Amino acid sequence: MLRILLIALLSQIFSFNFVQADDLKDLVLTQREKNNLRNSITEERIETLIPGLMRREGIDAWVLIAREYNDDPVMMTMVEAHRFTVSRRTVLMFLDHGPEKGVERLTISRWGVGSFKPSWVPEEEPDQWKRISEILSEFNPKKIGLNYSDNFSITDGISHTQMRDFKAALPAELTSRIVSAERLSIGWIETRIPSEMEIYKDVMKIAHGIIAEAFSAENIKPGITTRQDLLWWMRQRIHDLTLVTWFHPEIDIERSDRSKREIAEGNLDPDVIYKGDHVHT
Repeated sequence: MLRILLIALLSQIFSFNFVQADDLKDLVLTQREKNNLRNSITEERIETLIPGLMRREGIDAWVLIAREYNDDPVMMTMVEAHRFTVSRRTVLMFLDHGPEKGVERLTISRWGVGSFKPSWVPEEEPDQWKRISEILSEFNPKKIGLNYSDNFSITDGISHTQMRDFKAALPAELTSRIVSAERLSIGWIETRIPSEMEIYKDVMKIAHGIIAEAFSAENIKPGITTRQDLLWWMRQRIHDLTLVTWFHPEIDIERSDRSKREIAEGNLDPDVIYKGDHVHT
């Protein structure tokens, strides 16, 4: 009886996934919809997360600096969704004026960045570094957070030359206040707001739908389909849905010692999926 109930339960689960797999395209937003949604979420995240995170870490000035095609991973989560890279040298700055006045967000860049307040006019002051120094000197922060880190690559976004030039532009009393924004950056990256969690429901439906399609009897032909066939099928399916993946899919084949012996003795290809194999992704 227990076995019958288990089979019935699994049938319901996989039937649900197959339905989702058939309707995956209906769950995927258009490029424009994705762009607008990401921008809306980013704005909400900045408004709700940055003040608390900066105060938690005791950093009242957070400066993010990146150059075109050498992006800071954290900065790229704050700029408009349509950007593939930042422009020229892009500088974002968060200045915490306290709970009453809140956090001011500035961009000291040639072109605007989202809702960050443009704070540099090159025609009036050609030296971008000088303008950065003026703003920080006027604000007089207790701590200046920069994205460098020995521990986490994602929070190590500032390059050697930008760190060097930033320090050279500041008066000595400000350079002594520079600290790593590692924990601040990690806090920003790891925290999800409620509206994001709602979106994850559909994200997981799509992921489960892709897996269900990939592992279906229609897609896997025992003795013919290989592990490489399967993982490249998943990669292509993700691409066809206009989605991206942050790593190449991985497929593992787990099999009994007996099956391993039979494959070896029969001089069969171990990359092929055979009956009885357990396929894992």
